[in-house]
Amino acid sequence: MCTVIFDNIHKEEWLEQIMQVRDNIPAYKRTTHEITLGVSADKTLTSFHIASLACLIEYADRSGLHVNLRKQTAAEEYLTDIIQLGEYWATGQDYIDAKDETVCNLWRITNSGKEMHGRRIQEYLERKFLQNKELDVVHNGLTEAYYNVFDHAHANGIAFSVITFNKETQVLDSTICDLGVGMVQPIKVAFPHIKTDEEALRRSIEAKFTIGSSLHNSGMGLDNIRSSCTENDKMYLFSNKAYLEADNESVSVNSLNFDFRGTLINFGITLSHLPDKEYIDDFDI
Repeated sequence: MCTVIFDNIHKEEWLEQIMQVRDNIPAYKRTTHEITLGVSADKTLTSFHIASLACLIEYADRSGLHVNLRKQTAAEEYLTDIIQLGEYWATGQDYIDAKDETVCNLWRITNSGKEMHGRRIQEYLERKFLQNKELDVVHNGLTEAYYNVFDHAHANGIAFSVITFNKETQVLDSTICDLGVGMVQPIKVAFPHIKTDEEALRRSIEAKFTIGSSLHNSGMGLDNIRSSCTENDKMYLFSNKAYLEADNESVSVNSLNFDFRGTLINFGITLSHLPDKEYIDDFDI
């Protein structure tokens, strides 16, 4: 049996390791039918790591390679005991409750659930933590990201979402990841004058940008997610050979030294900055 250890949890390096394991699956299969994955970090992983790792495991599973999860470090215990990552493939379920109320756990994104899941997350947060806040932005942002998977990704079901909430900072951290063709590809097909992955990503978050592949939220797109970020919140977008980092005021786009064949959207929203609900008292006219 082969053991692969992820030894760097920085965003770029983590995704590069994901791609390295994916590319090596044919080589692994020549000598074994299963591999063990581990994470050397002694700290809790974020939604970014969990969603992308789940996509890798799904890809390996569909390729006929069984994945075991090591359980030695704090990060590995978090994946197995709190997230219950292995249970998704042991049971075949699309969603399993995490053993932590601040984790709206890993969800295998489905076409039938893309409208409903964001609403369920909003309702859970309103019921559990933020009864007096207007949280429509949560549902809107997540739904836009889920539609992106089905409108552009061609992921064939290799797509996962993870949302976590930090009660102290009031930040909702969301990641939607797929291992499809990468969102820059359909953009470059629709607009042949766009030659680079960097330019495609920059265009993707412009206001009212659309490639016209779907009637859903035509003219809204990923800028709808970016506009939900407040103050120090960030949005990250990785696809193919480029990545984007944005907030409400600035956008930076850089090249990757590897090809991330898929799309990952990660964004934070500080929910305490959102407006309070307005209550209208009943009265007799």
